[in-house]
Amino acid sequence: MSHKNNACIDFRLHPHLKADLKHEDLFYVLYLKYSSNNSTFRFFGCGRIQSTEGQKITNEILQDRIKCDKNDVNCVAKRQTFINIVKYLPVKTNQDFEDLGKELDSSKKDGVSTGRILYLAIPPSAYVDTSYKLYNCCYHANQNSWTRLVLEKPFGSDQASSQKMATDIYKYYVEEDIFRVDHYLGKSVVKEILPFRLANIEKLEYLLNNKHVERIEIAMKETIESKYGVVRDVMQNHLTELLALITMDLPIDITDQKAVEQKRLELLGSVEKVESKKILLGQYSQYIHQAAEEKDNTSQSMKRQHTLALF
Repeated sequence: MSHKNNACIDFRLHPHLKADLKHEDLFYVLYLKYSSNNSTFRFFGCGRIQSTEGQKITNEILQDRIKCDKNDVNCVAKRQTFINIVKYLPVKTNQDFEDLGKELDSSKKDGVSTGRILYLAIPPSAYVDTSYKLYNCCYHANQNSWTRLVLEKPFGSDQASSQKMATDIYKYYVEEDIFRVDHYLGKSVVKEILPFRLANIEKLEYLLNNKHVERIEIAMKETIESKYGVVRDVMQNHLTELLALITMDLPIDITDQKAVEQKRLELLGSVEKVESKKILLGQYSQYIHQAAEEKDNTSQSMKRQHTLALF
């Protein structure tokens, strides 16, 4: 998103930097983006801890996540240059947000178009309030610049809360400003589903229908720790997206995002509602005991959901 004549600024906001700033994939992509272009963007890591400690933790994480072969002098030099331009700023108080806006505005240059990416890796319950504060301090209002608000899933806890959240955010941002991220779609295997189907279209597509396929099973074999529950955390985004990619009709051009989205929506619109009699729910034998222990453990921020769901 960075261009030679643009100054693109990327934020990542965290409620607790030490616990949450562990997304090495994001830092790696940023590193590659920076090392393959001129210094056309700045990166700010933000959180609720004070500046000195936050900067120290940020530097440690970047040193740990961005790997270089010790014999690759160029990589080592670029890594250190990148780390040196990453700045941590606290965003705990209203004054902190004002200071953040002033810091960003200090880099403005006449005649240069600038873009700002506001990446919120924070609890969804804080999306609306944080989006409002960022809008007041950091939103680009002029025609030569742009702002993007990036939100991670889950987007609300149910349909009603999701719709309310969207309505509240629309008070400040228009739809083209907002990106709702499902990071699961960035997995290499998932990204290859449509290209694989297209490459084998003559062999596979005429077989992928109810005359030849009895059932499709999508299994997610990984440990999930979420206070939102396994269904809200992975069923209505990750696994539903996989279902769509596997069963949707192929558009003429799979690189046309609007066409892909339309085919995905057509498929999801044709899916029948799940009836309760077709759902198998189960809990492991020690669930009640462990849930009671976790409820009493106030220092534990994420609860383990020992639940099994089959649809």
